[in-house]
Amino acid sequence: MRATLFAAAALAAVASASVVPRDGPTPCMVDCAQNSFNSGFCSNGFTDLHCICHNSDFFSTTYRCVSDQCGGQSQVDAAQAIFSSLCQNQ
Repeated sequence: MRATLFAAAALAAVASASVVPRDGPTPCMVDCAQNSFNSGFCSNGFTDLHCICHNSDFFSTTYRCVSDQCGGQSQVDAAQAIFSSLCQNQ
């Protein structure tokens, strides 16, 4: 449910960004973010944008995972665009 909420929010927030996959975050990106939550970063998960947007450890852990597991720098760029859009007003 949280992953679906995140994907829907991300898709709506970044529909016009050119580096973002048309369908929003990939399942791999969502898994990487979830792994960061499971590691203790932002324990309220996808619903706590304030924590996510102000937690550099969350970002570095998530982006490292995306780079290693999801297809390299192009996927990191897409994830960064998604979070940048989501965090715009945080």
